[in-house]
Amino acid sequence: MHPRGHMRKLVAASAILVAVSGVYLAAQTRPPEKSLIDAQKIRAHVKFLSSDLLEGRGMAQRGSDL
Repeated sequence: MHPRGHMRKLVAASAILVAVSGVYLAAQTRPPEKSLIDAQKIRAHVKFLSSDLLEGRGMAQRGSDL
């Protein structure tokens, strides 16, 4: 094989190694994702839905419109 062929393989392998290392390091240093589920928000929604303000939830009633 021609010396340039070896050099091309070495450059390609180095580029792949650098790319994989970068992805690995980015995954290791990424801050933890915030949970999409917030118990306080759910609790607030349930509290509102169960409040007397809604006066029931039947069709064509004020509570249903709210």
